[in-house]
Amino acid sequence: MEISDIIGSILAILTFVGVIVALGLGLHSFRENRKLLSRQFKNKLLDDVLSWALEFAECGHGLVLELQRDFKNPPENLADIARAEGIAMGNLYLAYLRIYYRGKYIKEISPLLGGELKNLIDEVMKQLVKEIEGCKKYKDRFLEVKGDMKKHEEVRNGWVKEGEEARNSIADAVYGLIRGISEVAREYSS
Repeated sequence: MEISDIIGSILAILTFVGVIVALGLGLHSFRENRKLLSRQFKNKLLDDVLSWALEFAECGHGLVLELQRDFKNPPENLADIARAEGIAMGNLYLAYLRIYYRGKYIKEISPLLGGELKNLIDEVMKQLVKEIEGCKKYKDRFLEVKGDMKKHEEVRNGWVKEGEEARNSIADAVYGLIRGISEVAREYSS
């Protein structure tokens, strides 16, 4: 065997080892990149869920403030007040429907985030459905009172009472979901 044959064999072996090392590095890089993309995807989903939950938590409050702004120059008679309140309830109903349909998407992606989050999302959706049903009910009731002050007060008191009862359960559901999101986010970040 000549020296050129030995050198050629060594170079072939080194080339083969270099190809194997490059292939190993490429596979490692590919796997790490997939993990990173998966983590980024799940973090985006968590952001979507969080923004949806916060939008629901803030929705009713914002529309009530809008209604109060409109009442700086309140209507003169009870029928106009009842009509304005009915319209405000209709607007709140539409806002909740928008959040509800976004929630259907959130519910579809929830299995990707884990079982516990799916249960928390279901609880928030349950609270949202209750709010939607309440808006439908009171929107129509406000429009029915016409000029009857006693009936108007009954409807308003019923709406306020239901709102106070719902506020705590909504806050608990949204807070539980936010806490669940932060736990899942910690798992993904480690």
